Amino acid sequence: MSLININKKDLQKLMEEWFEARVIQRGKDYANKGHVLKKEYLNPNYLYGVVEGTELYTTEVVLYEGKLYARCTCPYGEFCKHAVALLLGEPKKKKPASLKEFRRRLIRELKNTGFIEFDPEEWKELISSNSKEEISSFILEVAEYIVRGDHPYNEGYEPSVDELAVPFIQTLHEVERAEFFWKLYNTYDLRRCISSYVPYFSLFSEKDRQVLRSFYSELKKKDEEYEDPFMGVFLEEGT
Repeated sequence: MSLININKKDLQKLMEEWFEARVIQRGKDYANKGHVLKKEYLNPNYLYGVVEGTELYTTEVVLYEGKLYARCTCPYGEFCKHAVALLLGEPKKKKPASLKEFRRRLIRELKNTGFIEFDPEEWKELISSNSKEEISSFILEVAEYIVRGDHPYNEGYEPSVDELAVPFIQTLHEVERAEFFWKLYNTYDLRRCISSYVPYFSLFSEKDRQVLRSFYSELKKKDEEYEDPFMGVFLEEGT
């Protein structure tokens, strides 16, 4: 018998052997109300998780040589309701944010602190669940906000769209990558919304580079004094 595959009947008996009846009942209530935020088996008999109580508590339950051991960072310390909740409950699946909600949080953070902070996994989910046009428009909107400068200046740090743009470009096909990058490059002051060309250029194929060469050539024809040595060197034939 192991914790990871124990049936409900045997688990109930095991809890009754090691936990007080009132603690089991309170733990069941916690489990039913969704207080288990994280649950992970480090091995078949070692259960680890985070349970929400007055605060967030780290809780561990171990079955070793037929004996149950439970400890928690709560004041109770061991064999507490949080341990019961961890044994019985499952973390609720977090509802994915909408692009609108993600934008609201991102812009609020940027406006208040001057930093861009977000969950990379959440962003990847949004990229996969929204159209390319919606994601492209979103990134360009954030870039425009950065260029406007309506946010605090943090010494040594300039906000950029790198962490938003690079995962998106990775999902695009040849030519699409070049076209999106050029839209970003040619619409806004690149120095204010991209920190380095490196993560972008490493994703471009030769076909992407050909597209960028044509765009860059047209830009230089319109403005003969314009020069971007980093872009120029990257786009040189044979590099």
